[in-house]
Amino acid sequence: MLAALDAEFGFHGRAFDYSTVEPVCFVLRFVDGKQVRACPRLGLPWSCLVPFLTNPEILICTHNGYDAERQVLRRVGLPFPSGHWWDTLLAERVLHVVKRGDLAVDRPDRKGGPYTLLNCLRRRGLPARESEAKQAMAEKIGHLEFSDSELPRILDYCAEDCADTLALAQRQLPEIAKLPEKMRNLYWHTIQPHALRTSAMSEKGIHFDAESYNILQSNQEWL
Repeated sequence: MLAALDAEFGFHGRAFDYSTVEPVCFVLRFVDGKQVRACPRLGLPWSCLVPFLTNPEILICTHNGYDAERQVLRRVGLPFPSGHWWDTLLAERVLHVVKRGDLAVDRPDRKGGPYTLLNCLRRRGLPARESEAKQAMAEKIGHLEFSDSELPRILDYCAEDCADTLALAQRQLPEIAKLPEKMRNLYWHTIQPHALRTSAMSEKGIHFDAESYNILQSNQEWL
């Protein structure tokens, strides 16, 4: 069973500082169009997502979810579906590398660069919903400049992104399945888990043993 998860959220202060993130809503959308929506300000509790996030029979797709959705889920006390999760941004990068036959692939910046959902859809010739109204909505959400009366439209906006993520995932999954076994295993067991770990490091920092480092520095000639 395949579904896509998308979160809408804004920041109090500097963008991409997840210590100030304000979750607005989540939408989980299935291939058949059924949706689960969470938005406490509309009486739709976060907890309604739990049965789906913890169901290993549902492959949950995100786009850049190892960074965005993971941190927003954590903020509201919900689990990330790390054991049954597919990230369309990571998959697109891997498939791009395979097609080029080398590792000379453009690295995404914090906003996704060439691997934004919109750019991935365009590159594959899939319908890409872009409009000034959509961009304006994204900015309003990011800056938390909206009223409760706009929340139903924000949920619809979130559901549209889910539909786009599903369309991209449905193209990618058969392509990944055709890769050599070693490459498939690399994706599932190394690339996705590594992305989660590096995201967690960026959030928690890295413990550094300064005392041992100074000892090594003072003995580097001997070493």
